[in-house]
Amino acid sequence: MATAKTNNGECGKCHVEFGKEKGKANQAMHCDLCAKWYHLECTTVPEALYKAMSKFDVKALKWLCEKCDETFMDSAEELKKKQKSMDMELEKMGKQMAEIQAKLNEESKKMKERMDGLEAEMVGMKIEIRDAGRDGKEDGGRTEKGTTERKPNGDLGGRGEGASGGEDNEDEGWQTVNRKRERELQAQVVETMEREKRKNNIIIMGLSEEMNDKETEEFIGEMLSTIVDVEQVELKVHGRIGKKAEGDKKRPVKVEVREAMVRRSILQKATNLKKEQKYERIYVSPDLTRKQQEEDKALRDKVKEFKSQGMEGVKINKGCVVKELQGGRKEVLFNPSQ
Repeated sequence: MATAKTNNGECGKCHVEFGKEKGKANQAMHCDLCAKWYHLECTTVPEALYKAMSKFDVKALKWLCEKCDETFMDSAEELKKKQKSMDMELEKMGKQMAEIQAKLNEESKKMKERMDGLEAEMVGMKIEIRDAGRDGKEDGGRTEKGTTERKPNGDLGGRGEGASGGEDNEDEGWQTVNRKRERELQAQVVETMEREKRKNNIIIMGLSEEMNDKETEEFIGEMLSTIVDVEQVELKVHGRIGKKAEGDKKRPVKVEVREAMVRRSILQKATNLKKEQKYERIYVSPDLTRKQQEEDKALRDKVKEFKSQGMEGVKINKGCVVKELQGGRKEVLFNPSQ
């Protein structure tokens, strides 16, 4: 803010050149925004204030002309609105982040409970195997009268060679049984953990190998959004399965779907992709372990078998082959666990 005009020019309001007007020609105000000079008489600044500002030359004090003041106030009001909108958006994002964190904490808690359960089950089975081996060893060499059989050896005071060899063979037999049970337990734990790791995944087959990672993710997101009632499917593409082969062979793509409910909906409605020419050669299936694939094949073979016998309404439901009856009831035709 300057308070003296010494250069040539005209007033920003009355457009009269400085020096040609009557009165106090040097009394002028300089706008700090548009950089124009104004006669003191063309402003609303009192003369007393003008003299005080001229005397002390307050550098920190800024002055705006009437037009710039209006523009500044309008801009300030617009900034306030934008700031308010940003604050509301940040508050909304904060709530969403809190909800996401709560979901993550809940999932982490559930995962820990599952792992604790598996660990407890594993410890219990190990104890069961150990006790079974111990009981078998204690009972395996007893007769109906409760006395231990020993082979005679002709030495009244000693143990026969046959008895010693029998106990060694017995120990080796129970060790083999225990090792077998431990391997079965280990395989069961590994299978359970592998199924847990794959439970949110789907496998998509038939996607062109010419697409890069970004194009593949965008294509999958757009495709899945056409068959489920969500604006955008939250997913993570883990890439192609297997090594790239020559020819037209297309490697399947492993995709993780964040929401379990959305994943179930995708698998239930995947056949709807055939209705659009763009997706008619694409198949979607769950990410199964080798054992699950074998179980799934056994179920599908059973369905074919029952249908070949003329049965209708036969399908796979919750790991069993069932037949739909009137009233929404279902009859279990095949249960692999029984």
